[in-house]
Amino acid sequence: RRAQLNRICRAQSSIEEISYPARTAEKILDRMILSCESDTLKSCARPNTVCFNTVLAAWAQSGIKGQYAAKKCERLLLKMEQLNNSLSIPSILDNESFSLRPDVVSYSTVLNAWAQSGTGRIGAQRAERVLDRMCQSDDKEIRPNLVAFNTCIKAWAKSGEGSYGARRAEKLLDRMQNYGVTPDLHTWNTIIDCWSKSRSRES
Repeated sequence: RRAQLNRICRAQSSIEEISYPARTAEKILDRMILSCESDTLKSCARPNTVCFNTVLAAWAQSGIKGQYAAKKCERLLLKMEQLNNSLSIPSILDNESFSLRPDVVSYSTVLNAWAQSGTGRIGAQRAERVLDRMCQSDDKEIRPNLVAFNTCIKAWAKSGEGSYGARRAEKLLDRMQNYGVTPDLHTWNTIIDCWSKSRSRES
């Protein structure tokens, strides 16, 4: 039991060390949010979409495997949406510099965090769930682009789910084309590679 506790402590220590840059960036963002909440007229201190996207990228690129970093990204995106919806000053809402509305980069970063999480089917499913939100939204700013679709396809290709993962990737290809996004060479190569490694008779 002591050995097990030691392993848990070492794992936690490793996460703390690796995540330090992302945690620090998020703490600074939280200070900006508190400043914004304490005095809404101080628009110069208001965090914007770029601020949030930078912190999202810090977590997505932190190198932490598993769901930890991806869940952090999802919570940040939710916070971003909630804060954007709470804004009530037209002069600031109309100013792009102070916009807190999530854009395609925001959603794609969360999608990529799940795709890179190394959690197999779970990561691919969660990545596709983010893609679903992008496709279903009426906001043109978050319409999924080539990168978003390719990232989701790659998530299934790396899921270790064999022919099931290959079929999911191919369905995303169909969905991508129906959505009006043209696949590139990377798209086709990923799906071909996915089937070739599936060891399925279907391939």
